[in-house]
This record gives sequence, structure tokens and C-alpha cells, in this order.
Amino acid sequence: MKKILMLVVALVTVGCAEQVPVNRDTLVQQGDLFLDRETMTPYTGPVFSFMIDDTSKVGESGFLRDGELDGPYLFYHLNNQLNVRYSYSNGVLDGPSEYYSDNGQLNVRYSYSNGELDGPHEYYDENGELGAKGHYDMGDRCGEWIEDGEPITYPPCPE
Repeated sequence: MKKILMLVVALVTVGCAEQVPVNRDTLVQQGDLFLDRETMTPYTGPVFSFMIDDTSKVGESGFLRDGELDGPYLFYHLNNQLNVRYSYSNGVLDGPSEYYSDNGQLNVRYSYSNGELDGPHEYYDENGELGAKGHYDMGDRCGEWIEDGEPITYPPCPE
């Protein structure tokens, strides 16, 4: 009985272990789909790739589900600061996206819905001052915007 209990605990422990990230460059890319090189099936799990300019540093990291980008996908500056954060769902941009300068300052924040700019948009200049603010509706600017300190009106945003 004790041996069976130990076996069950060992199997649960192994089954609950986090999956080790795979270098995305070792996967086979067919279009937007990433495949396991050995099985040629769509890969699911965490991925990363090294920087082109410095292969000792991670340049990007994220997750693939059934071979497609899914969830947050991050790019880094050479100084390891976050550069870009995208959100994906089934290989399509979907959710908030942010760009940062190499000192960590937010430059741009916007959102996608099913691959189209959709939602609030903010742009900050190199001094951290708001340069533009407005709203997108499925790729089109809508409603009241502020650009270079000036108000601009676009067709109203749908409810």
C-alpha cells in the first residue's frame, strides 16, 4: 500500500511540473503555425527566442497553443527591459498592447479585438507627456481625440 501511495505521489508531482520553455527557433514554422520538429504536430507550451544582437539574452517570450501565439507575448530591449507586450488569442492580436522605451517608460498603449485596433489608445512622448489619446473602433478612429494638445473629432464611436 505504501509503495502504491508513493507511486501516485510521484506521478502527480511529475504531472504538475511546469513545462520547460522551448526555443521558438527550434520549431518548424509553416505560415503562422509552429510545429514540433520531431512530431510535425502543432506545438503547445511556453516559448522563447534569443536576441539577434546578443544570443546570451532572451529577446522574446510567450506561449503557443496548438501552434499559434496565445496569451501575452513579450519582447525585450538589450538591457532586459520590457520593449513590447502583445496579447494574442488563437494566433490573432486580441487584447491590450504596450510599447516601452529602454528606460521602462510607457510609449504607447492600445488594444486589439480579433486583429483590429479596437478600444482606447494612448501615446506618450519621450518626456512622458501625453501626446495623443482617443479610441479606435475596429481599426477606425472614433469620437473625441487629443493629438499634440489639440482636440480632434472623428465620427462617433458605436455604443
